[in-house]
Amino acid sequence: GTGGEAEVEGAGNIAAETARRVSCDAGVVHWLDQANGEPLSIGRKSRSIPPAIRRALQRRDRGCRFPGCTNNRFVDAHHIVHWADGGETSVSNLTLLCRAHHRLVHERGYGIRRSTHGEIEFSNPAGEIIPTGPSRRSRGNAMSLFEDHADSGILITPKTAQSQWLGEKMDDDLAILIMLQLE
Repeated sequence: GTGGEAEVEGAGNIAAETARRVSCDAGVVHWLDQANGEPLSIGRKSRSIPPAIRRALQRRDRGCRFPGCTNNRFVDAHHIVHWADGGETSVSNLTLLCRAHHRLVHERGYGIRRSTHGEIEFSNPAGEIIPTGPSRRSRGNAMSLFEDHADSGILITPKTAQSQWLGEKMDDDLAILIMLQLE
């Protein structure tokens, strides 16, 4: 469940959500092999992710699944329905998240679930679905980026990354406000 706190030996109490994040990828591995010898699910026996399931996740997700994130290194396997809430350790109930987005899901109120069509959906702390764009890992070539952006109505030109700054003084208050809102 949610609420309360956990105790870490030698470190004292930690928030329940921090304990849930840390426990996503910890524990002893026990699993049942599927017909092909690769476990796609170990059910509720353990919350720890066996190597074969991790390899299947890496092949499927190819990095962090949070909308717009292209991080494919140092990613954690995350239970969509948390193991503590009855979720299974299975490919269908797991997704990869980079450490920053894993923390957002566990400690900043962001949500993750499967849609009615089986797709992974993320929501912000207000419960609003975060839209997904074209996958930047989709086809692995530069031209595919131009095509994906064009399909989304984004035109990339030689001036796209050109600064629009005209030398005016920066609004320090606005800059600080925006940085605080990003936390």
